[in-house]
Amino acid sequence: MGVFQLFVILTVILATLWFTLMVAEKLQVLLLGQPYQSHVSLRTRVSDLMTEILLHKKLFRDWYSGLAHFVIFWGFVTLTVNTFWFLWSSIFMPNTAEPFWLDSWLTPTDDVFAALVILASIMAFVKRYVLRTPRLKRNVDAAVILSLILLIVVTDLFREAWGLSHHLISGYAPIGRWILHHIMGPFVHIAAVGLVLNTVKLIAELGFLVYLPYSKHFHLVVAPVNIYLDPRKLSGTMTPIDFTDEEADHYGLHTVTDLSWKEMLDPYACVQCGRCDDVCPAHQTGKILSPMQLMIDLRHQLDKASSDSTANRSSLHEPLAGNIISAESLWDCTTCGACVQACPVDNNHLNKIIPMRQDLVLTQGELPQDVGRVLRNMERADNPWGLADTGRATFAEEAGVKDISKGDKAEVIYWVGCAASFDARAREAAVRTVRLMQDAGVDVGVMGSYEHCTGDPARRLGQEYLFNTMAGANIEALTAAGVSTIVTSCPHGFNTLANEYPALGGDFQVYHHSQFLGQLLAQGRLRSIHSDNTLTATYHDPCYLGRHNNIYDEPRDIITASGLALKEMPRHRERGFCCGAGGGRMWMEERRGSPINQNRSREALETGADELITGCPYCLIMLTDGVSEESGNLPVRDLATLLEANSPADSH
Repeated sequence: MGVFQLFVILTVILATLWFTLMVAEKLQVLLLGQPYQSHVSLRTRVSDLMTEILLHKKLFRDWYSGLAHFVIFWGFVTLTVNTFWFLWSSIFMPNTAEPFWLDSWLTPTDDVFAALVILASIMAFVKRYVLRTPRLKRNVDAAVILSLILLIVVTDLFREAWGLSHHLISGYAPIGRWILHHIMGPFVHIAAVGLVLNTVKLIAELGFLVYLPYSKHFHLVVAPVNIYLDPRKLSGTMTPIDFTDEEADHYGLHTVTDLSWKEMLDPYACVQCGRCDDVCPAHQTGKILSPMQLMIDLRHQLDKASSDSTANRSSLHEPLAGNIISAESLWDCTTCGACVQACPVDNNHLNKIIPMRQDLVLTQGELPQDVGRVLRNMERADNPWGLADTGRATFAEEAGVKDISKGDKAEVIYWVGCAASFDARAREAAVRTVRLMQDAGVDVGVMGSYEHCTGDPARRLGQEYLFNTMAGANIEALTAAGVSTIVTSCPHGFNTLANEYPALGGDFQVYHHSQFLGQLLAQGRLRSIHSDNTLTATYHDPCYLGRHNNIYDEPRDIITASGLALKEMPRHRERGFCCGAGGGRMWMEERRGSPINQNRSREALETGADELITGCPYCLIMLTDGVSEESGNLPVRDLATLLEANSPADSH
């Protein structure tokens, strides 16, 4: 056995053991996580794995980065075959030519992909260090990885040229031949050159393997697993807390071991690409919150626990909220879900942020004055404003609609919601919606005094116990009234009633008013209020309607049917920007950075549209205020104002 053969064998064994031990350390901590079970079909998992890993579906939202990463990824897939063959031949077939089948396809494939990977790596370097794209961190880790990638592929091309010069390979290799004729010519007769190139390749590739567990590029191993296991749950849907567990000493996410083992994978899958920060309304308006930094901090905590001795893993017991993770950053979150939507490896930031809020509220009792006031209002007055809730009780009389609390019966219940109970703008849209339903012949009623706040603000602010109380009262009232179908104008209420009440025993058919009114329009029971076809409108996607529930087309169908020309804002549909009201922030002051609603209102004003349309009472309030604060002259309207009864005969 030759010296180089022995060197290869020992190096491979050492690198493999090193990598395995590092992964095993991380695995030991992951196994301490809570149980996890996905109910997603195998077919869906495989399909998503194909589109998100093999086709880079999410990464191509930024064509420059997407193209660079796509080329590097597929280049490495191809070059990995070369690596295994290199190791095999170095150990078992030294100084022999490649078999014909490898010579015929591996050489030209390596040649082309190596060149493409070099080009893509240069693109990545330029984007990060020359163009200095804000969302990308410029650190040693990224520089090391890019340098290793370039070293590996450049060495491969020089080895290819060496092989061509010594007739070890003879496949089509234009780049390798160019290097041979223009660079390596004087060195081809120096025997040590081949040995040096092989040694550099070996050390670079195995060094890359050993470095992976220490780097963010460990996502190469974890990301495919994370995407495959993605639970596909709505990013705004929370898992209920079991308050009957008498042994529980805390609630919410207190330490890293409160995470499920799948949730622990998220920080290791994080690419640190900054796409989450780039779309986060809090981060983009100067708040403390950085969804990317949250994942980095969690990964550091997991790594710290991994490196602790098995007998003394004190890091596992360190509180996260207010300690490892800034409490101020957690309260900045609007729970809009933009970070989850943008993440190319399917990380879910919300299922960490809201549970850490739960820990702050339910376990530590540490919460800002704004949050405390909102929660006290909900406990005392059953609404976040803290006002006497007469709005729900008087709505039926004002709208001329049936009232279930007074003994009436109705096939469809319109859920008024808190905003329409206390804000005149939201109430006008709600009354309009109910009257449209009546005019279309729908047997509609309201719960009246039986209706209470859905509890959404309490849940998003971390007060899960209060949410359970409110949800339980609503479910009991709806069930007793025999309700099966609910329509609401509030996406927050819609999300809670449709997606969260079933886990507590409340299973109803729930529609957002854009869906229900759209169906009536399609059936000819309503018609649009036609404009003169010269007016334009821009539409703001409510986060809990769009991203959280994938309802994008129905509102736009109503707008276009009305004769208004739609002028989209740059950030729309999946990339829509939050109004700033979600996550309980409707009732909290913005003391850092610039107001989110003003940021969004400026974007609407810059479209030059004649009207701003939305389908959420919170958005209606926030954007009306935002436009006013920006000294704009842009009417903000609800979708319901674009429709009317088809004919007087259709009126009940």
